Amino acid sequence: MRNVSKGRAPSPSITQAIVDAPVPTNVKELRSSLGLINFYSAFLPAASTLLKPLRILTEKSKEFLWTDACQNAFVAAKQLLLKSNLLIHYDPAKEIVVHTDASPVGVACVLNHRLSLPDGSVVEKPVLFASCSLTPVQQRYSQLDREAFAIIFAITKLRKYLWGRSFILVTDNQPIRHIFSPEKSIPIVASYRLQHWAAILAAYSYKFEQCKSNFLSVPDALSRLPVPVNLVDVDFDFVTDDLPLNFNSLAEATAQDPILAKVYDFTLQGWPQHLNDSSLALFFKVRIVLLSRWPFRLPF
Repeated sequence: MRNVSKGRAPSPSITQAIVDAPVPTNVKELRSSLGLINFYSAFLPAASTLLKPLRILTEKSKEFLWTDACQNAFVAAKQLLLKSNLLIHYDPAKEIVVHTDASPVGVACVLNHRLSLPDGSVVEKPVLFASCSLTPVQQRYSQLDREAFAIIFAITKLRKYLWGRSFILVTDNQPIRHIFSPEKSIPIVASYRLQHWAAILAAYSYKFEQCKSNFLSVPDALSRLPVPVNLVDVDFDFVTDDLPLNFNSLAEATAQDPILAKVYDFTLQGWPQHLNDSSLALFFKVRIVLLSRWPFRLPF
């Protein structure tokens, strides 16, 4: 959040995906936008009345004609989504949930906190929205690779919120859960691109939740109406000076951790053919990936 002269308002950096969302050009894109708004309808007063001109356009008997009334409703709906009573402050003590989705033209993610209400129900409230357009090359990815790229985009965009913390990744793609499962090694038949992305994900502490696509209306809408920004390169430079961590502090902590110190020694000196130490089982499964990223040296 940022301070403004008349009070407090959401920071533009966390709402840019909604602010810059282009006008829908067809019924499918419009339905995605309506899905995003309806997902948060409990927090949006008079949303049903406001959205009437947009809902009419989705009727089969209606021609898709974007009128001034539609434009006014679209702009007003975005303003409702940007209200500070919808967005909440990021709190690392609260459960962190990241929703991702991909479309043929873009990828998107939403950072949520999962909150327990006094009546015992559970609700998710958004902290940050993000999306980006796919390059022409990325648009030729398979749907599986696009869904995987959406996760990598989320990890890259939200790294300051996720680094060093446990969180939940929500996707509607079952194969992605299997390929990127933190409990399993990546299948040997997976493409180099997926293996590379799996190695990036290995630096984070997460677990998967699968969700039906109709319950991922928010990232679905943002991915179909992405902001015109491309994410081209994704690599391992995720520890930089602008984070609470830097390379030296990470190296010192690694040296003091009994498990990671063993991993470092095995990677340096060679892994055994068989290992019965359960604490190293996950690292043993990805030892080939660790060796493929060698040599690196920790300054201790």
